[in-house]
Amino acid sequence: MKTAFAKLFFATLVASIGTIEATTVMENLNNSAEKTSAYLSENLDILNSINQQMGNENSISSVENIFKVTAINEDETTETAYLSDFKNNEGYYLLADEYNLLDWQINVEQPFHQYMNTNYEFYFDVANASYYIKKDDIFVSVLGEDDSLNTLEANNPVWKSQDTNYAGYGSLINADEYIKEAYDDKYKMVSSSSLNYIPNEGQFELSVYIHKGKDGVYSEGNCGVVSVYNALNCYKRNGKMSQLPSETEKVKYVASKEEPTLYNKYLSKDNYFVNTSSTFPKLYLDARASAIDIKGKSEGLTIFQSARTFEKTAKKYGYTVDCDTYPGYWKFYTNKVKKKIDDGYASLFSTGTGSYNSHTMCVTGYKVYEKTENFAFLTYTKKVNLLEISDGHHKNPRYYDVTAYNSLIAGYVIISSIN
Repeated sequence: MKTAFAKLFFATLVASIGTIEATTVMENLNNSAEKTSAYLSENLDILNSINQQMGNENSISSVENIFKVTAINEDETTETAYLSDFKNNEGYYLLADEYNLLDWQINVEQPFHQYMNTNYEFYFDVANASYYIKKDDIFVSVLGEDDSLNTLEANNPVWKSQDTNYAGYGSLINADEYIKEAYDDKYKMVSSSSLNYIPNEGQFELSVYIHKGKDGVYSEGNCGVVSVYNALNCYKRNGKMSQLPSETEKVKYVASKEEPTLYNKYLSKDNYFVNTSSTFPKLYLDARASAIDIKGKSEGLTIFQSARTFEKTAKKYGYTVDCDTYPGYWKFYTNKVKKKIDDGYASLFSTGTGSYNSHTMCVTGYKVYEKTENFAFLTYTKKVNLLEISDGHHKNPRYYDVTAYNSLIAGYVIISSIN
């Protein structure tokens, strides 16, 4: 019996039927999640006893359904688990072999209710406690398209540890203070890593054209290009792409000569004018030129276009780079982003909703917080992942709570190889 849940299960059995009989039951179940789930569904007194020892007062009237779920672990291995659905939205629990309790929720609807009579495969992301179905080989949140637009940010929470005029789960200034405010002080940081990257310029300084809005002036929508540029700078600084030009190597750029079509297009609009600075970092202009070759302009890059912009810019300096893109089901790959940071590799993170709305950022680090709760013999650990980002708006790093942020309209670009 490896887990705390196994100890709790055994102790409850002993209290109900005695030590000898409990030992026999455990031997017959043979650490099987399927057998244990079926046994508990037929022995509600034991299930309710476990439920009460976990701090839940309400009784479970019956187990309505048990169905198979593939659990994806932090190391990307998988294991079969079984989700037991209590009747009348009383909750559910998810159990893997070796009595490994993955999730236990009371007085909520089980996550797959709308997909019960389908042929979809069901998945649980252990690291982020998120449920998915697999549709046409793509992971889709069980929250659905409408809910996923801003599920956890529907009320636009504002935090004291967040920049003014921002809401949601991004643009966080102080990670520790945010965790205390948004969660509680029982969460402790258990791991972190940073590339210690601070950019010399932001989006506004790197904009060839300036947008005049109602409340002031703004950068062009160049967040994708700026994030590619920041990632390239990270690789230049840590020696992984030493042939790239330095950030201090700048060249004069006359938009009317270099890009006459775009120049005339922007200047024909009343709400745009040319940046008074005509000197930009050479590497940034190379990335901008790559984006224009790919999209026809430097604004509004998708994650696929950002990946191609990175690859195309690197190739100008003799590097063959492969970028992997992870849209929609991006949360599964947060651990891969973290591992890349550990190895010195920056990634890109794009969102379509939330604190920045449609925006791309360079991921330069992470912080992981954990809290352990004890219910009788059961130990249950909860985790929060914060990504350190260079967001193009602020000079110093900010943080994004990717555990709380739940939109499908988001994605990662992860640099898989550099040759």
